[in-house]
Amino acid sequence: MRKILLVVAAAFISTIGFSQECIEIFISEYVEGWSNNKAIELYNPTDEDIDLSDYRLERYSNGSTSAPAAKRLDLSGTIPALSVFVIVIDKRDSLGEGQEAPVWDELQDKADAFECPVYNDNNVMYFNGNDAMVLKNISGIEYIIDRIGKVGQDPFNGDGDGGWNDVGPDYTFVANGEIGWTKDHSLIRKSDVLIGDILASSTFNVGLQWDSIPPTLYDEDGFITGGNWASLGVHSCECGDAVGINEISDFSFEIYPNPAINNFTIESESAIVDVVVYNMAGHKVYSSTEKTQKLLIETEDWTKGFYLVNLRLDNGYVLSRKVMVQ
Repeated sequence: MRKILLVVAAAFISTIGFSQECIEIFISEYVEGWSNNKAIELYNPTDEDIDLSDYRLERYSNGSTSAPAAKRLDLSGTIPALSVFVIVIDKRDSLGEGQEAPVWDELQDKADAFECPVYNDNNVMYFNGNDAMVLKNISGIEYIIDRIGKVGQDPFNGDGDGGWNDVGPDYTFVANGEIGWTKDHSLIRKSDVLIGDILASSTFNVGLQWDSIPPTLYDEDGFITGGNWASLGVHSCECGDAVGINEISDFSFEIYPNPAINNFTIESESAIVDVVVYNMAGHKVYSSTEKTQKLLIETEDWTKGFYLVNLRLDNGYVLSRKVMVQ
């Protein structure tokens, strides 16, 4: 695990806890390098450790609209609060050739997990620049929380050149002939992106949320000198202002029961001054500005599922907690 580099604006601290952003993991870097140098970096923008077993990566190859079993990767591990998790394709045999060619050492060194050693068993991490990649939350009802590319669209030409780019209206090499950003490139999420892109089948303009760099470094004569992966394993994001509950030692705080049936209670040693609750679609379902140390919230009429509780305390802390309503 690698702690992210935080970019914090003071004015942002008082407001970020009260939006539907910074509530769910998303893809922060994408490496589509030469040969098997492929990686996906996930970022946790919240103030809680997140269990990756609640998530899945899916690969939609060559314009496909479906991802069969071998193109679905259930994740495992934990991303600590405000940290990243780097997944690298599992090709580490130094004698490997062709499809088994090894990942370069400097990219192996960045890995928190290696996945998909056998193509026929699972080939999610064998993505190319024309494969849409989708990240889903599968903890209950499955839903998309992020994507790279447009599901159902192939941005390559018949010779294997192409990719998605930033030239409208279709944003593909096939449509405009401009260089594709998703083939032989790395993509780095812009620091002002606070939530994943959930619109998997909509137009994909890479430049809106991503910066692009070549995945390799070159000397003055044009020869490759190594991988261009200094940014992998860290991520700058404005979500970094969230205060982790594990860092708070001077007062007690809890939400109970969780899961909730009909209601739940927020109780804090420091007075609660603002509370806003959102469903996972980002819609506000409750708010209160009552100053209290104990607040009961009725959930009898709420739909079953997860909700995000954002609150501010009078000691200045801004906190977020996920609650399940049954």
